[in-house]
Amino acid sequence: MAALASPPPTAVPTVLYVDDCESNRLVTRHALLAAGYHVEVADSAAAALARLRLGGVDLLITDQRMPDTTGVALLRRAREEVPGVARMVVTAYEDDDAREEAERDGLASRWLTKPWSPEEIVGAVAAVLDPVACACGGGQELLPVDGLEAAERACRAIGGDE
Repeated sequence: MAALASPPPTAVPTVLYVDDCESNRLVTRHALLAAGYHVEVADSAAAALARLRLGGVDLLITDQRMPDTTGVALLRRAREEVPGVARMVVTAYEDDDAREEAERDGLASRWLTKPWSPEEIVGAVAAVLDPVACACGGGQELLPVDGLEAAERACRAIGGDE
């Protein structure tokens, strides 16, 4: 009888974070690195698209308001050019029209309002990248930030942190 082969090890997900503000890039990168993700950063939509075209990115997180474009516009381009990449928005501003557009057009799995805690962004990323493990359904709907609390608890419970 042949021995069963072990499944290959799971690769560490790669997150690309786009923000024109250097301090936001540093803080986000640190929070996600501490959670075990591979993190790359870009300071513009053009740099993000160039990196996405190289492949290997699992999740694109973008700021909504940047000098050269909006996060929603970047997500639309990313979906067209690299459709298999999950997408998420972070913003310091209430922008109901942009949020409605992202939801209506299926551009983002999550919309997170700044300031966020490291636990919030890690929970949101975990929910987007592994919606089954985090009990978040299909992971394609936009959830309000307060809806992330349940996802974070589920992810911590699965990871044995509770």
